[in-house]
Amino acid sequence: MKILLLFSAFAVAVNAVQWSELDFYNMLRRDFAKNNAIPDMWKLTWDKKLEVLANKFDCNDKAVRKNYRYFLTDGSPRNESKIVDADTLNWMIETEKTNPAELTNTVKEWEKTTARFFEYVNNIQTKMACGFPLPHCKRNFGIMGDIVYKRVCLFGPHTKLGFYPPVDQHSGKIPGSQCGPNGKNDDGLCVPK
Repeated sequence: MKILLLFSAFAVAVNAVQWSELDFYNMLRRDFAKNNAIPDMWKLTWDKKLEVLANKFDCNDKAVRKNYRYFLTDGSPRNESKIVDADTLNWMIETEKTNPAELTNTVKEWEKTTARFFEYVNNIQTKMACGFPLPHCKRNFGIMGDIVYKRVCLFGPHTKLGFYPPVDQHSGKIPGSQCGPNGKNDDGLCVPK
């Protein structure tokens, strides 16, 4: 349930304080790791190569690339994409209770293109960059209608998700405790030694 509460908080929007995008996404990742007992969530660093790719991103190409995954946003604090995320969250909350296997299978399908808000809490990613502007990027969400996206953020270098919901928040795992031989804990996030 905490997994969905964190996403709900983001869906409402937090841009009152002027954080950098990198700090903002790392804050979301740290909170997610702490609230959901994720022991191997890596801290993101800004990647200039991904920034170049983000600025050339083609919205019509929905495939995941060999060294990144993507997250689309309309670039404003209160926006239609967050409304779609909120509706998706409501569905996830209900499905997690009634049919967890369906939830897992749906996220695995999303993994083929973009897994929406799971992209920015994908524990195995270590790099990110965002690009502006994103011309002519429209996606249809049924009764919600079309959403025009203005911004893309790329997360790399992995092309798979590091976990699938539902997440066991009561596993007892300590955030930042499984960073491997080349990592160490930085307040719940893994950073290089």
